[in-house]
Amino acid sequence: MSGHDRAVAMRFAVAMAVLVAGCGSGGGVTGPKGTTTGPVYAGCATPAATPKHLYYSDPVNGSMSNDGSQAHPWGSLEAIASAGKLPPSAGATVGPGDAVYLLTGDHGALRLDNAFNGDFISIASAPGASPVLTGITIYGGSHWAFSGLTIQNLNDGGYVEGATLDADDVILSGSTILSQPDVSAWTQADWQQSAISGVNASGTCVALTGNSIRNVGSAIGISGQSILVHGNSIDYFGDDGIDFGQGTGAGTIGNIEISGNTITNNLDIGDGNHNDGIQGWVLNGTTGTNVLIDGNYVVSKTDPALPWFGNMQGISEFDGDWDGIQILNNVVVAGAYHGIALYGAHDSLIVNNTVFGNWVASNGDVNETWIGVFDNKDGTPPVDVVVRNNIASVYSLADSGVTADHNLTATDPTSLFVKFDRTNFQYDLHPAQGSAALGFGTTDLAPAVDISGAARKAPITAGAYQ
Repeated sequence: MSGHDRAVAMRFAVAMAVLVAGCGSGGGVTGPKGTTTGPVYAGCATPAATPKHLYYSDPVNGSMSNDGSQAHPWGSLEAIASAGKLPPSAGATVGPGDAVYLLTGDHGALRLDNAFNGDFISIASAPGASPVLTGITIYGGSHWAFSGLTIQNLNDGGYVEGATLDADDVILSGSTILSQPDVSAWTQADWQQSAISGVNASGTCVALTGNSIRNVGSAIGISGQSILVHGNSIDYFGDDGIDFGQGTGAGTIGNIEISGNTITNNLDIGDGNHNDGIQGWVLNGTTGTNVLIDGNYVVSKTDPALPWFGNMQGISEFDGDWDGIQILNNVVVAGAYHGIALYGAHDSLIVNNTVFGNWVASNGDVNETWIGVFDNKDGTPPVDVVVRNNIASVYSLADSGVTADHNLTATDPTSLFVKFDRTNFQYDLHPAQGSAALGFGTTDLAPAVDISGAARKAPITAGAYQ
């Protein structure tokens, strides 16, 4: 291993230790990759297993004159907030450490401003219930946990988000966010007019885990520090899948894990957006740091009947300065040139990924979808970027600052995998028997497990699957 390889390996080991440390003590669960991924980013707070007080909300049979018990529930969640039962209202009945269970029905919209708590307040679906909200908005606050909810709404012609979480120590898990269940009759104009965005979260210690987000414009946008985006399903979306970026005037962004997410079926809705599966950027001369993008399945089309097939880019950062991006174990099948692309990154890894194009022109030509490491847009070259154990049809690498080895170049993916069917958009990217990918990689910097959780051991297979 070269000297700069050892430096990157040391940095990677430190980054992984930061991500994993404390997850077990924080109630960690075994993720789909076989790694220990906590319910929150390492070191962030988690709700207690048992609430101090439990209240019930029933929009059908409840009343705000009741005491909020299971036998005598309050009305909808919106009514509970309006009645001052939730912080930040003075004398709120529901306090830190408490939980509110929502029963089946329409709970309206929840809006909270400057709702800071010393411990979590949990808002969750009651067992077996199907509560629906039109939105959750928090501007300023901390220690809120939402789980098992459905957020459904239509854009009214402005800009509508299913959940706006501008808060610290906030969790959204196991929930469904959508514009409406059936969008099969929508035109491109309908998508532009009626599709909401999914989740926009900004703060410190934000966790978005196990959610289903579909029939939306952009799905997830995050900014801030110590953020976990894990195990979410994003399907049928018109703009970007996951954006980790810094808004104008925002603070630094970093300590982010984006792992185990499935991002499929991207549409070109005609709004001029250059669509991305996962994209990052920073502004104002700051530097984004310590980002792990691991075990994501990013395939722009799996539905042969998908209208307006979008030329979605895969995993990228095009703007600003980034230090310590680790892109590991990802599958990218995209309709644009950029499969994985880093511009001017420092001390970063692109290891054990599988990247191909799936757009076929009328003359039968397939788009070239690459793994690329480029100079920063200001001309600054990358520094200490390792590209290793990958499979792609094309590599576009800067003249300096990049170490590339044990990468398999393949123009015919059908010979490598169990199934690679561009005609029907069906993919099983496990290596086929006798595949050239088997044993092509090296153990240096190889992740301990692959995208499916299978242990990696010598001889190392190139690509996302061992």
